[in-house]
Amino acid sequence: MVDSDGKDGAGNLPPVLPFAPMMMNMMPGPMMPPFPMGVPFPAGMMPGAVPVGIKKRGRSRRKNDAFGRRTGDSTSGAKDHEEGRQDGKRGEKRSFISTRGRERIQNDYNQRFVETGERPQNFVRDVGEGKRFGEYPKLDRLSNLKREIITKRATPARHIRADLRTFDFDSLRVLFDVVLINPPWRTFKMREMNQNFGWTLEDLIEHVPVDKIVDAMSFCFIWCDSYTLDDARNALRHWGFRKCEDICWLKTNANWSSLDPYGDTTSKVRDLDSIHPPALLHKTTERCLVGLRGPVRRNEDDYFVHSNLDTDVIISEERDPRERLRMELELQLDEGENMQMQMDTYLTNLNPKPHEIFDIIDRFCLGRRKIELFGSDSSIRNGWVTVGPAVSTTNYNADEFLKWTSGSGCWPQIQDYRGGRLMGTSEEIENLRPKSPAKLSGKDASELRDAIV
Repeated sequence: MVDSDGKDGAGNLPPVLPFAPMMMNMMPGPMMPPFPMGVPFPAGMMPGAVPVGIKKRGRSRRKNDAFGRRTGDSTSGAKDHEEGRQDGKRGEKRSFISTRGRERIQNDYNQRFVETGERPQNFVRDVGEGKRFGEYPKLDRLSNLKREIITKRATPARHIRADLRTFDFDSLRVLFDVVLINPPWRTFKMREMNQNFGWTLEDLIEHVPVDKIVDAMSFCFIWCDSYTLDDARNALRHWGFRKCEDICWLKTNANWSSLDPYGDTTSKVRDLDSIHPPALLHKTTERCLVGLRGPVRRNEDDYFVHSNLDTDVIISEERDPRERLRMELELQLDEGENMQMQMDTYLTNLNPKPHEIFDIIDRFCLGRRKIELFGSDSSIRNGWVTVGPAVSTTNYNADEFLKWTSGSGCWPQIQDYRGGRLMGTSEEIENLRPKSPAKLSGKDASELRDAIV
C-alpha cells in the first residue's frame, strides 16, 4: 500500500528507476551521455521522487516565510534534491536545466565540443534554404517568387582578372548599386612574422576607390574577422557609407575529417597550426558589415530595397583545415611574376565565403548592377561582375553591360536580362513580403495615440 505522501507501509520512498537513455531529448546523430551509463539517478532528480504533498507544503511555507530558504527550513524533498545534486559530478549538474521548479535533461553542446571538437552550430536544424520555410507556406511562396524574378532578370556572369592594386576602376564605366568586398586581409600569423603580404586598411583606402564606382543610393558589403573589424568599419566610413547592419557567418565543421592530428579517432580536427598550441576557445564566426549610402528608407523606397526577407545569420560549413594545410604546402610562388598578386590569389582561395551572401543581397536590393571585388572562379555567378586576382579569365564589356542594365523598364514588363535598371516586383510579392511600418506624421500619430488612450 502507498499512502498520500507516496510512501509504502514501511515508510520508505519507492525505489529509484535506473537510467533510461530514451529519456534524453537528443538531436539526430550520435550523442555521448552527459553522465555514466547504468548509474541510477539520485532521488531528487527523478520525476515523482519528491511526493506531491511535500511539494505543496514546501510552496506554502515559502509563501509564509520569505526567508525560509536562507535559514535552511526546507522540506525533506528539497533536502533530498540538494543531496542528489551534491552527489553528482560537475558534468552531471550541467546536464540539467531547472525550469519552473522542475529539472529536465538538456544536451550540453559546449561539453561535446570539448570532447569531440564538434561545434554546437552543427546541430542547428533546417538551415538550408529548401528546408527553412517548410512550415511557413507564405514565406516559402514568397521565396519562390523572388527566386523566379532574380533568375530571369540576372545578367550573364561577367568577370575580370586583375590586380586590384593597379586596376583602373574608371574602365568599368558603370556606377554600381551593390559592392561586395572580400579583402584578403593580412592574417595574424603574417603580422607576427612581419610579412608584408595581404591587405591592410591603408591598402584598401589607397588602391580601391569604392566611392567612385557606386551610385548615390548604394550598399557596400565587406567581410572581416575579429582582428580586422575596426579596419572594415573605418573603410566604410572613408568611402562615405554608414554602417546599418552586420551579417554573421556561423561556421560549422560537420563535414571535417574525423581524425585529429594527435591521433584521436573520435575527435574533429581542431588546430593544425604548428606555432600556436591547441586551445579550447576558437573563433568560429566572421562578419559581413553592411554600409548604406544615400537617403534609402526601407519603409518608403520599396522599389529599391525589400527588407525583412532574411535573417542576419548565415550557418554554413568552413573549409576543412586539412585542405587549407594542403594548399599551404602546395603553394609555390613564381619570382618572375607579381608576388603580391600571387599571395592575394592564395589568400582569396584559402577562405571561401558562403554563397548564401549573394542570395541575401539579391533578395534585398532590387538594383541590377552588382560587383564583387576580390572574387574568385568559384564565386562567379549570373547577375554579378566579379573582379579579382583569383579570377582566371576576362569577358567584361562595359558597353554591353550598360545596355543590359539601363532604362526604366522592370518586371513584369521585361522578363529577361535585356534592359532596365531595376529588378522589379509583382503584386503577389508585395502582398506577401513583410513590410516595415510606415512613419506616421504628427497629426496621424496624435490621432492614433488619442484612439489608444
